Amino acid sequence: RAPRTLEGFSARHGVDLTDLAAQAVAELDLRRSHRRRQAALEETEGLEVRIRQQDVRQRALRAEAARLRERLAALGRDEDASENGHATGAWGLDRESSTASSPPA
Repeated sequence: RAPRTLEGFSARHGVDLTDLAAQAVAELDLRRSHRRRQAALEETEGLEVRIRQQDVRQRALRAEAARLRERLAALGRDEDASENGHATGAWGLDRESSTASSPPA
């Protein structure tokens, strides 16, 4: 039996092999493009999740910073009042008894 050649295939089936090859390459390019788009979509979705997590974390850190600023302001007010003899100091030092309690938590 004689080996089949591309020319023989093309002649028997009336197919232009150049067109067939171009269609195959186009299909491969389309599949590759689809895989790239899918990978980019998955990466984007992953980044969106990370951004949302970072936003939540950032809001929590900002809230904690605000609490700490308020605590510092309160300590400052306590110290000012203590210096004027109106209250105990920031560390619970009572001017009258001169005893210190443990620092606030």
